Amino acid sequence: MTSVLVVDDEELVRFGFQLVLSASPDIDIVHTRGGHEASAAAELHGADVVLLDAVLVLAGGSTDG
Repeated sequence: MTSVLVVDDEELVRFGFQLVLSASPDIDIVHTRGGHEASAAAELHGADVVLLDAVLVLAGGSTDG
């Protein structure tokens, strides 16, 4: 089984990835909204693949990048 971590602050994007990836029975999907949550999820689930939003909005309102 392949574990995929989807990290995006947009719920619609997370839902879209989950919808597409869930069509494959051998993919386990974990999704989070941002950096701290993603770090904890990666540590807990040991993701094989991470789909990361390149321009995440940080808690203070600025963008990373």
